[in-house]
Parts: sequence; C-alpha cells; structure tokens
Amino acid sequence: MRLLFITIVFILGLFIRLFFVPNPGFEADIAFWKGWGLAAADNGGLWAILNTNNNYPTLFVYTLGAMVHLYRLLGGEPHNVHSYWMNTNLRFLFVSKLPSILADVGIAGIILYVGKRFNHLFSYTFVNQKQRQKQKNPITALLESQWLFPFLAALYLLNPVSIMDGSWWGQVDSLGVAYFLLVVIAILHKRMMLTGALFIFAMMTKLQNMIYGPLLFVFIWHTFGVRAMTKTIVGAIIAFFGLNIEFFLSKNMHLVIGSLINNYDYFPYMSLHAYNPWWIISEGNGMGVSDKFLVIGILNAKTVGTIIFASCYLVAVLAIILPTLLRMKQRTPKNQTDADERQSFFCFILGLCLVNLAFFLFLTQSHERYAFPFFGFSLLLAPFLSHQRKIVFLVLYCVFSFVYFLNLHTAFAHNYPENVFQWLRFLASSSYTNLLSFINIAIFAIFILLFANDFTKHTLGIGVIVCIGLLLFGNHSYLLRQPIHLSSITPYQSWQAYGARQTNMPVSSSGSNPKSWTFLSTQYAFFRKGIGTHANSAISYDIGKKFSIFRTDYGIDTNAGTQASAIFEIWGDDKLLFQSDVMRRFDMPKHVVITVKGIKTLTLITREAKDGNTDDHTNWLNPKLYR
Repeated sequence: MRLLFITIVFILGLFIRLFFVPNPGFEADIAFWKGWGLAAADNGGLWAILNTNNNYPTLFVYTLGAMVHLYRLLGGEPHNVHSYWMNTNLRFLFVSKLPSILADVGIAGIILYVGKRFNHLFSYTFVNQKQRQKQKNPITALLESQWLFPFLAALYLLNPVSIMDGSWWGQVDSLGVAYFLLVVIAILHKRMMLTGALFIFAMMTKLQNMIYGPLLFVFIWHTFGVRAMTKTIVGAIIAFFGLNIEFFLSKNMHLVIGSLINNYDYFPYMSLHAYNPWWIISEGNGMGVSDKFLVIGILNAKTVGTIIFASCYLVAVLAIILPTLLRMKQRTPKNQTDADERQSFFCFILGLCLVNLAFFLFLTQSHERYAFPFFGFSLLLAPFLSHQRKIVFLVLYCVFSFVYFLNLHTAFAHNYPENVFQWLRFLASSSYTNLLSFINIAIFAIFILLFANDFTKHTLGIGVIVCIGLLLFGNHSYLLRQPIHLSSITPYQSWQAYGARQTNMPVSSSGSNPKSWTFLSTQYAFFRKGIGTHANSAISYDIGKKFSIFRTDYGIDTNAGTQASAIFEIWGDDKLLFQSDVMRRFDMPKHVVITVKGIKTLTLITREAKDGNTDDHTNWLNPKLYR
C-alpha cells in the first residue's frame, strides 16, 4: 500500500507540474535564462559573465547553458530569433522548468530516503502493523508509523508553493534546496569532503544558500570535531576552484567573487514583494520605498533588519553549541551518544529553518521567493516531534504553505497578471497584502513558541539581549543627545555628474592615482569627517524630523584643479534652506548653521558655477545634526 501511495503521489506531482509547463511563467526570468543560457552555450561561462548583465553565480550560468544544449537536442534552434524568443516557446519552457521539476522529485525522494535509511536518528518509534490496526485514531496511526515519511514527501510534492515556484513561475529555487538536502545526506553518511563540495554546488546554484554556510560548519565542528570540519572546508575549496576553473586559469576570479558579493545592495528597497514587516512599514509599497529611511533612532531599515537577522542567526548557532559550552564550563567530558547526535542534527535542521525565515522576514531587499527553502528543510523536523507537537507543526506548515502561495501568486500577478489565476487577483490590493504580511509574522511567532523549549531560554534570551544591545549601541549618540555626523547616515539617494560619492574622503580618492589625497581638506584645512562629491551632485538623507539644527563647513577640495568653482545648496523637504556664493579653488572653507526642525528629508546639492564642472571637487566638511 505504501508503495502504491508513493507511486500515485509522484505521478500526480509530475502531472500537475507538466500541466503548468506551457504557462509563460515569469516572462522576464525566462527571457534572462534564454539570453544568458545562449551566451554560455555558444561561448562558455566566462564569456557569458563578461559580456552579459548576468549577476548569478557560475554553476547557475552553466546550468542555463545546459538548458540551451538540451533545447538543441530536442530540435530547437536558439539562433532562430522568432521562435526562440517567443514567450510561448513550449520547447524552451519545458527545458527551463525541467531542472526545478526534477529537483522537486529529488527533494521528495530525499525525504523518503532519510526516513528509510536513517530512522534511528528520530525520536519516534514505528508502530507495527497489528498495533496500527488497533489504533483508534487514524491520524496518530499515520504520524507514528512508517507512513510518516511518504506523507511528508507528498506534502512537499503536492505543495502549491513548490508547484508555483518551479513549473509555474520558472525559477530554480528547488534546485538549490535539493543540493543542500544532499549536503544533509552526505553528513549523515559522514562523507565530509563530499559535504563541503555539495555545499558549494548549492551556493553556486542559488546564492542565498550562502547564509547557511557558517551554521553548517559550526554544526560539523560541534558534532564530528575539528578534523571533520577541516575535511569539509577542503572539499568546499576543491569544489569552488573546480567549478570555477575556467575563471581561475584566465585570472578572472574577481568575476566570481563579484557575483557572490555585488548583490548585497542591488535593489535598495524595503521589500521586493516579500510580505514581511518592511512591507507593512512601507504601507504596501515595498518596492517604492528606500531601505535607507530611518526606523529606530538614527538606524535605517537595512541596518535594523541586519541586526535582527544576525541575532536570529546567533540563536541558531547557540542552539547547536550551547550544550557543549555548558559541558566545558562544568568540565564534564563529552561522550557522543546517539541521543547527542540526534539532538545536534535536530538543532541543525531547526537552525536552518529559523535562519531562512529570519532572512525572509527581517532583511530588507528580500525577494518574495526567499522563504522557499523552509518548505523543504522543515519537513525533516516533524519526525523529531511528539505526537501533539507534530500535529501542531504540520497544521502550521499547511497554513504557511497556503499563505505563502498567495504571497508568490500576488507578486507574480503584479508583474504578469495574465499568467495567474484571475480569481485571485483581488489580493493585489495593499489591504490584503498587509494582511498576508501580518499572518507571515504571526506564523514566525508561533514557530518560535512551538520550538521555544528546543532553543532553550538561554539561546533565545541571549539573542534578544544581543539584538537590543546592538540597537542601543547603534543609537547611543542619538540617545545621549550628542551631535550626529551626517557621514554616519547612509543617504537614500545619491547622484553626481562625475566619479562616486566618498565618505570621509575626497572624491579624488576613488581614482587610481596613488598620490591622491586621503583626507578631506579645503585650502589645506583638514577634516576627518565629511562627504566628498563632485558638482553637479545631489545627496538626500532621511533625518525623520528628529533634529533641529544642521551645521557644516563646505568648500572646494585642496586636490581640485584651478578651474574649480561651485555653488553649495541645502534643501529641506524640497524647500531651499541655504545657497552659498560661488566657491573657488583657493577660497577658505565656510561655515553654515541651518534650522531643520520638522524636516524629514535633508538634501545637499552642489552645482557648477556656469562655467562647466571641470575640477569641481566639492566637500561637505564635518556636517553634523543636533537634536
């Protein structure tokens, strides 16, 4: 019966996915797959990254190239512009969605494999056939029997979230999850070098998997020791250079590193249709509000989100290592038992889920798809739980699946309304999306309460204390009513005609000339704090109506040429508060004091003085805000 059930589930899951393959999906993503994939297939991954706007990691680039090669094998001609680039190109829709379909099947298969091969790790005990027949409660019989893992596999394979993300939307988040679950399998088999290699595969497919790296290495160190962790690191290094050998040999590893770090501030907005607290704060306009606006004191949304996420990450790490730290404090020798290994593995999976939810909910610039790994990772928590907790968790999982599906669907509908269920399009209004955001936050709170005893009061308490401490530390100058250097606040908008804005350095420091000045100065009067820019320029700061006085010196940088001349302006909420006379290269810095009480947006502007902007290196020197 179990085999028949599994077969039906897998066939049904495949059928549903194949049904959605003809849907054009998220057409911009599919178009990127076509362009980037064709570049990689024709000229290799290095050429593709050098000559396209691809900002994904390298293994994903090679995956896209493989899609185009498969497209050719199926009779398609990618150089036929008319047929290849049609958004209804069924052949390419199939090959582009095939990796996620296979990954979904693989994730369900991994869940079954874990249940069959490693059931000794879990705290439940299978009930034999006669006992199950005597069991009055069929739910108990299901959740405490060998039907549990087939049921969990079905929950994933028939989940509307996994169906929407892959075969409907056209994304490959499930491929990254599948790679990471293979990491878990490698750990259970104690194949540490393979563990490190598979982690790199997961990271170089979906960049977001990078966030699980520290947790993974801490878990391996804690559970298996330093030697095992060393092997894991070696395996990761070998895989990293192996996957990027084309870039290494051509001395282009900076492109690989860039693909890993350049996305940090790629979309500087509150929320990219991730229905989380920032979506609520932005009043349902997450992609229209900068995440550099102040939300707590002088800390902007991005900083606050990073602090909360880091605190959650600390909780996840401590949940794994705190028992060992307490044992070391008590000088109790560690004798690894099956129970210890089971608890450590459980805390690792729990930590992955916590980190993923915190990543989705608390970081700004979070995409709507960033919570997807939770639906693969969290199913491995269920077997560890008692019957009552298991039921609560699975109900929570199903509710979150439904709500998160609506999140994905609404984000999809915002971009391509013709490719979604028309009867769900009413959810696009801000009142409904804010409601979904509140529900997502509530689900996170219930998740924390459900596993509060597993985190222990020490880990949760430390996380809360660290979070509050960092928020207070970041605001200590503000709370003590000390002057706030404007250069310590990140502008939400910055533009200039030449070069790049510099903090506490002149604009010329961004060049390659080693003789450039490294300190801000005007006519050899040096300043440690300030903003180096170049006319014409405009820099806007959110000061949140929190200050009453703004003071600053201003002038032409000492390193500027003799033709330099500029006018300095200060604006508050689109109202001109100050305009200077023309400042020239050999003028001494001047000082201005402006009342900014009730001002939300402070904008510093420099303009050329009607003679072009040659040499116009302008400095705002020691700018300070006072409460």
